[in-house]
Amino acid sequence: MATCASRWLFLCPEDRTPGTTQLVHFFARTGVFLYLYPMSAPLSVYSVLGEEKIQQLVDYFYEEVEGTPELRKLYPKDLEPARQRLFWFLLHVFGGPPTYLEKRGHPMLRRRHFQWVIDAAMRDRWLGCMGKAMKRLSLPPEIQDPMARYFDNAAHHLVNRHPTENG
Repeated sequence: MATCASRWLFLCPEDRTPGTTQLVHFFARTGVFLYLYPMSAPLSVYSVLGEEKIQQLVDYFYEEVEGTPELRKLYPKDLEPARQRLFWFLLHVFGGPPTYLEKRGHPMLRRRHFQWVIDAAMRDRWLGCMGKAMKRLSLPPEIQDPMARYFDNAAHHLVNRHPTENG
C-alpha cells in the first residue's frame, strides 16, 4: 500500500520481504509503530482493486457510518465532501493517483482529526464501520489483511484521548 509516488508500504514486521530495507516511524505519544517498506513489485492495492472498488469501499463505509449514531455525529449533515476526501486519500495511500496530495496537501491525519475527541471507543466504532465495509467487498486475504492492518494502525494513531491512570 503506497503512501506516495515512491510506493512505501505500511506493513507489519511479519510481512517484510527478506532483503528489503525497513524504515520504522514510532509515534511516541500513542505507542504506534508504522513499518514502512519500499514495494519490491509493482503490485499495489490500487492495481488490484482499481478506483471502482475503492469508491465502493468508501460508499459502504459511509453507509455504516450512517447507522452508527456516535460516529455519525462527528460529521456534517452533508457527507459528500467527506466521502470525496476519503476516496482521494485511499487512492493515494493504496498506490493510486496523488489527487489527495494535489488538492489537500500532506495528509497530516492526526492534526486534521484533533478537533474531535477520539478515544478507544470511537476508534473501535470507526474500525467496525471500515471492517464491515471491507467484508462487503469480499476482498481476497492477500489484499484484505494488509488493508486491515493499515486501517488498524492509522486508527490507533488518531486516538487523542486516553483514560487517566486513576480512572
